[in-house]
Amino acid sequence: MTVLIPAGTPHALGAGILIYEIQQPSNVTFRLDDWGRVDAAGMTRALHHREGLALVDPLSRPEPIPRVPLRDATADRALLVATSYFALERIALAEDAAVRLAPVDSPQVLTPIAGAVLLDASGWVGSAAAGETVVLPAGQGARLTARRDSVVLRGWVPNLEREVSTPARSAGAPDAALRSLGVLLSDAVDPSRRAAHEPVQRSAVNSC
Repeated sequence: MTVLIPAGTPHALGAGILIYEIQQPSNVTFRLDDWGRVDAAGMTRALHHREGLALVDPLSRPEPIPRVPLRDATADRALLVATSYFALERIALAEDAAVRLAPVDSPQVLTPIAGAVLLDASGWVGSAAAGETVVLPAGQGARLTARRDSVVLRGWVPNLEREVSTPARSAGAPDAALRSLGVLLSDAVDPSRRAAHEPVQRSAVNSC
């Protein structure tokens, strides 16, 4: 399940939930409740009721996002979320299957959540098992090969038209599916529009 959490949305994690969280860099956390937890010294952490409540959006109601499948003959690939600030893709590979990751204009963050994979990036060969992460530099593509049945999450800052809308539509996704991912279709056509009228968003996505 994938949930896009807009700025101003209070959220918390329950017991027994494993999440993979990708978000725009931000050093700000406003804690409204800490559920009675204490640190190793028995001290509670500070709460931020005044600062946090001032920023709460009472109309925010995030919903789970349906996956948007992509066409690939060698892997089960699907977009989980896509905004101007970050995108997340799920890549499922059978043992020994391989997929080519095209270079993009931002770094790419690759994290297996099941299995283990090998990466060949212009002669550099590395590996990653479940829970480990590899970062590809901007402009660097790679060949991703599964050592056994594997699932990999791929995060990056997308060119919405080239890397999200075009491949999704070629796989048959309607505009409604793109909007559910978080895509602003006007940005996908003309990314310069966003800079003129949109504030920076500090959003997060939880995928589990």
